[in-house]
Amino acid sequence: MKKQHSSNAELTVLIPSFNGVHLLKKNLPVVLSFIKKTIPNAPVIVYDDGSSDATREQMRQFPEVGYIASAENRGFARAVNAGIRAVRTPYVLLLNNDVIPIAGLRSALGALRSRVDWFAVSARQQLPGEALGGAALPEFKHGLLRHVDAFVTKRDIHPFPIMYPSGGAALIRVEYFRALGGFEALFSPFYWEDADLGWRAWQKGWASMCAPGFSVLHDHSPTIKGNFSKYRVHLIATRNLFLFNWRALAGWRVWAVHCAYVPLHLLRAILSLDVAFGHGFFTALIRMRTIPRPPHYSFWEVYRQAGGR
Repeated sequence: MKKQHSSNAELTVLIPSFNGVHLLKKNLPVVLSFIKKTIPNAPVIVYDDGSSDATREQMRQFPEVGYIASAENRGFARAVNAGIRAVRTPYVLLLNNDVIPIAGLRSALGALRSRVDWFAVSARQQLPGEALGGAALPEFKHGLLRHVDAFVTKRDIHPFPIMYPSGGAALIRVEYFRALGGFEALFSPFYWEDADLGWRAWQKGWASMCAPGFSVLHDHSPTIKGNFSKYRVHLIATRNLFLFNWRALAGWRVWAVHCAYVPLHLLRAILSLDVAFGHGFFTALIRMRTIPRPPHYSFWEVYRQAGGR
């Protein structure tokens, strides 16, 4: 890794990437220009998660960027955990390789710095077209804890609580990230690891916030779909949805509702010939014993604090 640490640096930019040479070539110069103008002494690190494309060769064009390469692809959670182990600053800006920051980073960093009860600040993501993203609220419906897009109904201009910081664009307090043990490798290679992290942070009273003034452009390039089949993506998403729920749900009433609905979800999958859903569920069931159980906590208190209704 090429070292780049200023003695007074407060923030490190971490960009995990897997077979994303085309995205780094396109977006990294824009990210570097923005960071240089906004927080000039902030180191930038690209963590290459075992890419088989020309990422290593491309990174030689950016000698000012720290580059860490894994010998194998280990998935998003492990890649970020390894990248943050190399961070020497109190805060990290986690960016997907298809994300460009456009405004509000300095003010978001100031807000995070001033609130010791905040774990992370997520950016408002401007998606293709007129869509917005980056702010998820919890919803317990049909026996499953999922996330819903806050921007469907919210038009806040001030920071508001959300379920978890988006893994695609968020400022994170490194001390708290490490205290939580980072992303849970159980969710590798992708999906639901950020929801799990944010939910565990709320259990400790550490808030995840969305700051609408902190915004990024996210072109949602299909990195996952470009490297995994549609069936595999659906299987993993289903598996991790259930693993997340089995780790997050607490209280016998909540579990009773969940258990009552599971057969209905499986019946719907059978009737719709959704084989990947059933496969994902039973894959999760096999892993159920490996789920780290949280200490006792009030599910509904955390649910409301995280923005649920």
